Amino acid sequence: MLFDKAKDKEEQLLQGEAQLAFSRTLVSIMSDGVFIADGSLSLHFANPALEGLLRLENAVLPVSLDELYSEPGNESQLVNARAALNTVGFWNGELARTDAIGTICIDELTVALAPGLEGREDGAVRYVGIVRDITEVKEAQERLRWAQQHDKLTGLPDRAQFSRALQKAIVHAKADKSAVAVIMADLDNFKRFNTDYGHEEGDSILKAAASRLKSALQPDYYMARTGGDEFSILISLRSSGDAGKAAELIRDSFMGLLRTDKGSYELRASIGVAVWPQDGQDQESLLSAADLAMQSCKNQGKDGVLRFDQGIFIKHHGKKLLETELRNAIEGNQIQVHYQPIIRVRDGFIEGFEALARWKHPLQGDISPDSFIGLAEETGLIQKLGRLVLSNACAQASLWCRTNTKQLRMAVNISAMQLERDDFTQLILEALSGAGLAPENLTVEITESVLLSKLVDAGAALATLKALGVDVSVDDFGTGYSSLTYIKDLPVDSLKIDRQFVQDMARSSVAREIVNSTIAMAHRMHLRVVAEGVESADQFYLLRSMGCDSAQGYLFGRALPAADIEGRYLCRSGLRYSSYLFQ
Repeated sequence: MLFDKAKDKEEQLLQGEAQLAFSRTLVSIMSDGVFIADGSLSLHFANPALEGLLRLENAVLPVSLDELYSEPGNESQLVNARAALNTVGFWNGELARTDAIGTICIDELTVALAPGLEGREDGAVRYVGIVRDITEVKEAQERLRWAQQHDKLTGLPDRAQFSRALQKAIVHAKADKSAVAVIMADLDNFKRFNTDYGHEEGDSILKAAASRLKSALQPDYYMARTGGDEFSILISLRSSGDAGKAAELIRDSFMGLLRTDKGSYELRASIGVAVWPQDGQDQESLLSAADLAMQSCKNQGKDGVLRFDQGIFIKHHGKKLLETELRNAIEGNQIQVHYQPIIRVRDGFIEGFEALARWKHPLQGDISPDSFIGLAEETGLIQKLGRLVLSNACAQASLWCRTNTKQLRMAVNISAMQLERDDFTQLILEALSGAGLAPENLTVEITESVLLSKLVDAGAALATLKALGVDVSVDDFGTGYSSLTYIKDLPVDSLKIDRQFVQDMARSSVAREIVNSTIAMAHRMHLRVVAEGVESADQFYLLRSMGCDSAQGYLFGRALPAADIEGRYLCRSGLRYSSYLFQ
């Protein structure tokens, strides 16, 4: 029995020695550094990996972690390490050190209380730790962070980074009672470079522009690429006048030819300036102010510098408010359709009416179409507005055709956005069907420039409508870039001569000849001609002498609500316009 116990004890001892040998071997071949330290964090043991990492081959142990990691900034980390070990027996953190060639490296340390060694005095072994060099990981993370915050093409900070830098600059300016300026420069007409020379060369031009601009700035200016062809510069100001000087410097930097490997180019920029605290109280409002100033500069002709002011703010926000109210007006039936008569020139017969949108605002009264039609096109509301006018006009025309004459024709303007729709033809047919209006009682008017620019997409749709009997008319003829040579190939039935030519006839022989030639050539191509903007008897007599088919304008009447049209025009026998002009 005693022999068996002795044998068991011997086997346990051998097992323990084997485990110890295994542990020593494992620790000695580990790529991570391993150490054993006492309560004051002085190392009593370091494995070969740690000896190489910290250059301990010839060191006399124990040696303190404070001595091994003596870089500035490590002190607070080591204080935190001791506090954590004394309270929870565990700490994980990062410490900096200098390697043999003077490079700053970062190590991750994990230190824990060794099992069974709790309560031992500081000089006794208490902790085990692992050290891993994470310098390459940190560098990779930094490269990734840099890439996430900078523009890949130019290497400049991106918009988010610029916003953060601006936020910090405002904080410092508050403390210093100084000012901060944001200068936003957007390259004018840059899309044409991509179109004419390709996106690769466009990128080269952008890169060269960024390099030239940065070289023109003072070293303490902060520059970022905040948009496709937009650069923003952040300046801490000593005086508000410095912002204007800097903006002019930036504008001047774009002067002269800009060269790439493939060519030389001339660039211009529209520049907006906003200054904290006058133009914005935080980074977002200041960026918005600079952007508004830049956009206003573009709208005023480009290639200039514009400082933000309250006039720009009021104009912008007035437009935004108008957009919201226009949306509500379309959905809330505030948009009315008025009708202007179209008169046959030879005998005064009322051929039809043009449907025109009118907005009666509950507070501001009548709002000019010049104020809201363009806005509707900019915002996409023209789709809903156009459908509303088309639907109402077809319904009204159907009613008048049933109660007066089937020869009546209703003219409705069609926008570029409506013409682009795949279901454009279907929308027209649905409006006709819903109103019970025959196709031959509808004219769709499309401006000359829109018709030609959208011909590839819309030609088939217009040809289909024309085949069904819908009249297709070219509006504002003579203002675009076409000629009658092109018109003969388009699926159109009539031309509407622009009002400017009509109004210039009395005082300009050139205008008279243009109108006369247009009418003559159109008739040779079997197209009808309508003159718009007729305001005087002299204009009317000239048009009649030239053989113009139809006319509309203030001479015959302004656009009116349907009820007024019925009382003024449709109650007359034969739908003739009663006037001395036709006596």
